[in-house]
Amino acid sequence: MPTIIRFFIILCVLFLTGCATTREEVSSTWKGRTISEAIAELGPPQYTTVLPDGITVYTWEKEVPSTRSKGPRCITGLHVDKEGIIVDASQKSESLLC
Repeated sequence: MPTIIRFFIILCVLFLTGCATTREEVSSTWKGRTISEAIAELGPPQYTTVLPDGITVYTWEKEVPSTRSKGPRCITGLHVDKEGIIVDASQKSESLLC
């Protein structure tokens, strides 16, 4: 296999694995921090939902740039207790680029 093709394949694999964000990564990034910190970094959430157990889920939705007219979406939810501390997170992705 020519060197240039091998280099391109390695570059693609690194790009795809480096950009994919899992639920666990999102949770470990935010768990224990305050919702104020999240809003300062991510901006205001698009949605806020209060669950029956008192947890509030703050949801951010972003569109990944694409050559198509509408790109895939990345949805991040931060689960916050009554004291404003992030206790869990969720991630839904239509793309590896979230």
